[in-house]
Amino acid sequence: MENLVVQFETIEQLETVIPTLDKAEVTDVSVRNKKADEYQAIWNLSQGYLEAIKPKKYGIIQHQDAFMPVVKAIKDSNLQCHGRLYNNRGLVEIEILFENAKLMDNKNLIEFGIRAVNNYAKPDFSVDSFGFRVVCTNGMILKKIMGGFKVDHRMLEELDKKTADFISKLFEKIKRVDNLMVVAKEEVIDEDEAKEIVYGEIGGKERTLKILEIITENNGENRWDLYNSITQYATHYAKSRSQREWMQRVAQRVLVNPASKLRRRIMPEEE
Repeated sequence: MENLVVQFETIEQLETVIPTLDKAEVTDVSVRNKKADEYQAIWNLSQGYLEAIKPKKYGIIQHQDAFMPVVKAIKDSNLQCHGRLYNNRGLVEIEILFENAKLMDNKNLIEFGIRAVNNYAKPDFSVDSFGFRVVCTNGMILKKIMGGFKVDHRMLEELDKKTADFISKLFEKIKRVDNLMVVAKEEVIDEDEAKEIVYGEIGGKERTLKILEIITENNGENRWDLYNSITQYATHYAKSRSQREWMQRVAQRVLVNPASKLRRRIMPEEE
């Protein structure tokens, strides 16, 4: 099913969209007319199809129950924000960028905020640090650098406070990204070295060549440029959500570690 994208300019606009998101219910599972007592089905009521079969120990978090406490935390903090909501029915991702959480990369603006994800096929709801590089519209998942958290259905009462605490600490962590950017810019990486690192960390001749093409187009010359080229590929060219998430984790490795600690492989002429 098509992934619907909703842009919002205020938290109030986001608040009006959340009640329209799909709802789900838990039902029993039967196999050959026999009830499977240890399992439950997650049924999408809005669309009329099965989202997942999960062990009964896992609860379900309705989209509205997951996202409204985040909205409340932002409103209570008097933060101005904007962003995008990606509605894939049972899976919803919201990228929220705060107006006063910014960093300049030369003349290029990087905005910071959070990414909140709820998936009826998964047992928990997650909030991660997130960045957005305006010049090339790259998403930057920064969980390993700036943090993130997960909650299950038993912890929903704590969600608005947990979100507020997380956001309050987010602003001071922007300095860490700034420090990592400065260090990464100082480490020059030539084309041959970039090819070995990309092929070693990511693999795949097609992916490697495309990332090298992005580096060339952006006049890349250092580890910061390499990081941004990987996030650009992950944002615009990844062939699946799982590939995008994996490549964002690799990109964080590239940003945090010097080139000497990154995996390298020589790319064969034929693969």
